[in-house]
Amino acid sequence: MRSAALSVGIAFLLVSPASPAGARPRCARTVIFTLPGVTWGLVARERPPELLEAMSQGAAGSMSVRTNDDRTTLGSAFTTLGAGARADGDGEVQAPLRPGSPIRRVVRIPQIQELSRLARAAGYGARPGALGEALSGHGPVAAIGNGDLFPPGSISAPESRHRWVALAAMDEAGIIDRAALGPSLLTPDPTAPGGVRTNPRDVALAAEEILVHPCTTAIIDHGDLMRAEVAGGERVPALRAADDLLGVLREILDKERDLLLIVTPTSPSAAPSPHLGVAVAVGPGFPAGSWLSSASTRMPGIVTLVDVAPTVLATRGIERPLSMLGRTFQPEEGMSDRLAAAATLDQESVFAYESQPALVSWFVAVQVILYAAAAWSLRHGREPGRRAAQALEAGVLAAALFPLATYLATPLDAHSLGMAGMVGALVAIDIAMVMILLVLPLTPLDRLLVGGLAFLALIAGDLALGGSLQLNALFGNHPLVGGRFAGLGNTGFALFAATALVCGGLIVERGSRTPGLSVLEREERPPEYRFRTRERVTRDPLPEAGPTRAGLGAAAALFVAAVVVDGAPQLGGDVGGVVALAPAAGLTYALLAGRRPGPRLIAAIVAGTVAVLVLFAWTDLSRPEGERTHLGRLLEAVAERGAEPVTDAVARKLASNLEIFRLSPWSWVAPIVIVAVVLLVLRWHELSVALPSLRAALLGALLLGALGAVVNDSGIVVPALVLVWVLPPVVLAGLELTNRSAASGHTAPINDHPSD
Repeated sequence: MRSAALSVGIAFLLVSPASPAGARPRCARTVIFTLPGVTWGLVARERPPELLEAMSQGAAGSMSVRTNDDRTTLGSAFTTLGAGARADGDGEVQAPLRPGSPIRRVVRIPQIQELSRLARAAGYGARPGALGEALSGHGPVAAIGNGDLFPPGSISAPESRHRWVALAAMDEAGIIDRAALGPSLLTPDPTAPGGVRTNPRDVALAAEEILVHPCTTAIIDHGDLMRAEVAGGERVPALRAADDLLGVLREILDKERDLLLIVTPTSPSAAPSPHLGVAVAVGPGFPAGSWLSSASTRMPGIVTLVDVAPTVLATRGIERPLSMLGRTFQPEEGMSDRLAAAATLDQESVFAYESQPALVSWFVAVQVILYAAAAWSLRHGREPGRRAAQALEAGVLAAALFPLATYLATPLDAHSLGMAGMVGALVAIDIAMVMILLVLPLTPLDRLLVGGLAFLALIAGDLALGGSLQLNALFGNHPLVGGRFAGLGNTGFALFAATALVCGGLIVERGSRTPGLSVLEREERPPEYRFRTRERVTRDPLPEAGPTRAGLGAAAALFVAAVVVDGAPQLGGDVGGVVALAPAAGLTYALLAGRRPGPRLIAAIVAGTVAVLVLFAWTDLSRPEGERTHLGRLLEAVAERGAEPVTDAVARKLASNLEIFRLSPWSWVAPIVIVAVVLLVLRWHELSVALPSLRAALLGALLLGALGAVVNDSGIVVPALVLVWVLPPVVLAGLELTNRSAASGHTAPINDHPSD
């Protein structure tokens, strides 16, 4: 049963002369109703009736509230809602209002110039007030809500003015057509956060008076949830009060004509980590029981704050300004229990967000220890003991296959397992895969090849089926971070691309092995073999051990497939990855085929990379606007604003790279880099002569890491993850070479001049 205050509000609405029975507005109205700090978990526990009823009548999903900072403030959230792009907001909003009626016309927000300056500095091209500007001439835009805090016993002079809802309703000049933002909406309550609470009757009357006008767009916040977020008060009473107001709005609106958007703009301020919020759309185009999605996420059940403004404009048939980076909400077929699924997604996302730093730190530390031990064991070609060699091989395979284990573990209910349970599951999956490989009658490098191909097949198949394994995977996409929700992210790209290059080299190397030709015989070959050419060196009496056509063809097919999986808009959608992978794959293949790097080869690789980018861009732009990826949206922005979006993106990437290098646990990978250099220097001559195809793949992978660090915004993370697949073949090759040399009764000679 509703509260008495709600009943009074509804009774007033039913008898109001401005809204006689049977009257219908001339055109549809839109209401954006905000619930700061509300999660699906809170909704599942408290079960607010009006929100659940609205959810049952429309589409629902989870809201990614990330803006420019890790934790979105209320000012930034409402500015972003009104801009349709990530934007920063002020700490306070002082909308000057004269005493009297709660509703005022033509209210100006004095902070508009500062908000515009912050938007320019952020580099996303956001225009605060873009929604209000686009709606100009299409009906009034209004703001309702007051989150002010007052000293005890006073309601005349607020300690701080929190009228953030105005930031979503203003135009680009800071003007709001109609606003009910003043303290007349409030009533004193010493027990409530901030010393006041919203008067349910007054806020209901303000909503009715504003929404009686046809074509109105109103951004409405109850106010009590704002105060609970800022002052740290109890959220449950505030949620119930907001739910009562939602019931009033649902009585006013016609669900067959009007659009009601219920969104969470911020995570709970008291929570140690960010959360996903609530998103519900009720009205034409949003069937009951469906999921919400958008082209911004390409993931059913997830939308973002920047998608709200474009959705409002789309329902009015108004063209979206190119400054709005968001895309419209779209309904997708949903499952039976959307509430439980959304609450679970939030729990999984928070667990993944909180556990990632520790898991990554442990993984990096294990690699440092493992490869330091490998460098010591294989120093100067000395043969480790049998058990030590087996342990070393198992450890290296486990390190290389750990990313595969993390993706296989994604379907597990990680938040229920907890950190210890999840670590145990990852280790168990990893050990099981290593044991399977060790029982196969293969060489260490062939076992690595099998594991790598399995990883590539899993990622390609997952992306083809929608990429569900990427969501909240350790090296996948994290909705709380909000950078990418579908496709192949920077970490996944680094692992996928490096694995493809190494596997291509191993395939060619496996096909080029000459029966009966020992490592020592290969080492005795003349220097002409250090870069194989198409011409046979006739004075060498040893048989040719060059790559086979089948091996080169298989490697070429693998490289092409990897580029397509990474960059195709329907799959990985990773334009930055293509810029790094295509040149690295081209160089690797040229070296595998025996070509020396030169100006012509470099020009051909650059031209090929550009051609691939053009093909993917054309493919993306040929798709409907609502389905385009980052590349298509970037080209749209370039067409409108020239080179500014590109320069802004470059500046953001540089700033992000510096920040990641300073704070990320991946910066600890520097010792691994040192170990890698030591291993390569100590065994480079042997690798060059005995395993030239592997050497080519390693060179390509190193180029991949360098380019990936430049063109992606993950900085040191990309080359660090490339090393995850560069070091295992180096160690296993050294182990194989040492074992072969020992079996021949010789010690592999050491080259005193590795650069020769």
